[in-house]
Amino acid sequence: MIEWCNNNQGFISAILTLVALLLSGIAIYVSIRTARLPYKKKLLLQSSYKLFMAQTIYGSVKDAGSALCISAVNLGNRIVNLTYLGVGIIDNGKMRKLALLNGSGDTTSVDFMFKQLLALTDTLHGKVLYAYAHDSEGQEYKKKIGIYDDILNALKP
Repeated sequence: MIEWCNNNQGFISAILTLVALLLSGIAIYVSIRTARLPYKKKLLLQSSYKLFMAQTIYGSVKDAGSALCISAVNLGNRIVNLTYLGVGIIDNGKMRKLALLNGSGDTTSVDFMFKQLLALTDTLHGKVLYAYAHDSEGQEYKKKIGIYDDILNALKP
């Protein structure tokens, strides 16, 4: 085998050419990925529960309500201008919005009070709720929160 490789100079040239092509392909891939980094757009949606407490004039603490908080954090290198941030449900294959927030920036959040969510029981009973955001470029972001009834039970005072 070694003798055949020594006698066929074209074989070694072909192997070296293939290695050079492979290294060139890797270099092109890395340079394209690096060039796209400044234009990276990524949004992290989170949901959490808030419990509000109030202190009376006598010093005792009482429950002042609870809320479902939806927040969006920009993890990319571009500014994401949100045209909508809130809760959504899938209705007939499309995302339906429940509340509207206009704004932009790196961090944005919106609270849905327990009483506001309770008022929507007829519409949302048994539906899956999503944290939903929509930006000015038309891209949609969604993250499943849970079933409406379970969320109400978690927020119940």
